[in-house]
Amino acid sequence: MPRRAPAIGSVWLALSVILTAFVRWPNGRKLSGRARKIIEHVREHPGCNLSELRRAVPMAWGTLYHHLRRMASAGFVKTLRHRRSLLVFPPHVQPSAPTPRPAAAALASRGARVLAELILATPHRTIPELAALSGLTPRMVYIHLRRFEDCGFIVLPSPRRFTGFRTTERLEAALVHERRVPPRFP
Repeated sequence: MPRRAPAIGSVWLALSVILTAFVRWPNGRKLSGRARKIIEHVREHPGCNLSELRRAVPMAWGTLYHHLRRMASAGFVKTLRHRRSLLVFPPHVQPSAPTPRPAAAALASRGARVLAELILATPHRTIPELAALSGLTPRMVYIHLRRFEDCGFIVLPSPRRFTGFRTTERLEAALVHERRVPPRFP
């Protein structure tokens, strides 16, 4: 009985596993198992951030960051800083910032809706004041304000200041749509 040729997919899989095992650092040393797991996860999930990568490949933050810096300098991965996140891409993918969130996602949590209603009711508050009134931490207020800015719900006087911002009609329209409440203004 003649032997069948193996399927192309299984040959490619075996070849990629073998080649990954022999990938070396520029100084000639082989990649560790952790480094190979990081590379495999980044290939499967381009644009993942450090938190996602840490969940997939359990290791300490410092160890993960060290491996990523070494891999980026050796050309195994590309990194892109987007605000406070470090996004990781395979070397063949052109890094780009994530697409903006839709307005519904910015108001998805209860805290975001409470903060949005508070901003509409009492504009021109600072982050500590909004945190005290809403019951959120100042960090969460900052995160929600950044999301609101991305969606066009608020306009900042400067990119780094969160005092003196003004709301737009989009915020009230999104709240009316999300919560099905009557508008504040006739």
